[in-house]
Amino acid sequence: MAQSERRPSDVTPIPDPEPSVPPSSLRFSTELGGRPSTESIIPKPKGHPSLGLSVLALIAAVGAAYIAHPLWMGLAIGTVMAFTSDPLYKWLGRVLGQRRALAALLTTITGGIASIAVIGTVTYIAISEIVDLVVRFRVPSAHEILGERGLRLLERAHLSPDSLIEQLNTALVSFSERAAGGVASILSTTTSLMLTVVIAFFTMYYVLLEWPALVRRLQRLMPLDPRHTRALANEFRNVGRSAFVGTMGTALVQGGFAAIGFAVAGVSQPLLWGTITMLASFLPVIGTAAVWVPVSIVTFATGRSGAAIFIFFWGLLITTAVADYVVRPRLVGSHTQVHPLPLLISLLGGVEMLGLMGVLVGPIFMALCLAVLRIYEVERMRDGDSATSTPPPAVE
Repeated sequence: MAQSERRPSDVTPIPDPEPSVPPSSLRFSTELGGRPSTESIIPKPKGHPSLGLSVLALIAAVGAAYIAHPLWMGLAIGTVMAFTSDPLYKWLGRVLGQRRALAALLTTITGGIASIAVIGTVTYIAISEIVDLVVRFRVPSAHEILGERGLRLLERAHLSPDSLIEQLNTALVSFSERAAGGVASILSTTTSLMLTVVIAFFTMYYVLLEWPALVRRLQRLMPLDPRHTRALANEFRNVGRSAFVGTMGTALVQGGFAAIGFAVAGVSQPLLWGTITMLASFLPVIGTAAVWVPVSIVTFATGRSGAAIFIFFWGLLITTAVADYVVRPRLVGSHTQVHPLPLLISLLGGVEMLGLMGVLVGPIFMALCLAVLRIYEVERMRDGDSATSTPPPAVE
């Protein structure tokens, strides 16, 4: 007899199995005195973190930044030094067989030695030349300093040469006392200075070593498209490198050019004036003209018209024009150029808020702001192109 077929209604439904609960979850629930619960192991729906978690992460980031803000100068210097020395780090990595930690260590040591050598040399030259300048000005005769033309100019202005020399001597003595006080202040803050140097070198080492991993983590954490995060990170690195190399390199070149021009013109203490010119190159707008213009005027007043004209045009054409329009673009690179107006605003505002470090930090933040605006503009144009094909009216 043939076996009768079962109809679908005769099939008894099989109940769903109980969800499997890991022993750890059961133990955690029973230890609290309650029934075993599976709520803690139910997977959350995929998506953005909750608002509470986002706020907590923001508070944690702000707290960490507040704790680290006393060390911000060392962190900033170390970061831009790492960006600057990245080509050397990559070359050493290839030579050493991709031993990245050793390559980063050698790069950091090289950068530290170079920085200390440059700062020590400039400081030694400045101190020795200042001493010579003080001795030179403390002479009894105004004629030896000002010359015939200078004396005639003072007479036309109804000024006493001897009184002027006495005022200069008094000012130089006061300057020497203030310089001594400044040295004492620097010595008293040696601990803070050494801490800044140590933080800078540690930051340089770890930024060299961990920058790619840091960018990948930022892509996961930032509420932006990953390509936008990468673009901002690359902009930050490129502008940081260009600001450091362009500012420091151009300052050294301008100081060297100025020292050569002063030496050729017969100006006393050319190394001192070259060092002062190097420092003046950090001044926004006026720059090195704050040095070579007064020097040319004083040289003209002493009766050396030819030397004064030479100093003026050397400063205008070589110290300023060649350094700013030939040397700086080669050091910075054309892809990181910032429009002159935002650059001027960032320099003035950075120096006003942060002092000398504003020369580096100001352009970096301005470039990041412009990069964000460019990304926003591209996205807006892309959305506009997808919505309508009608071009916007031309601006007259």
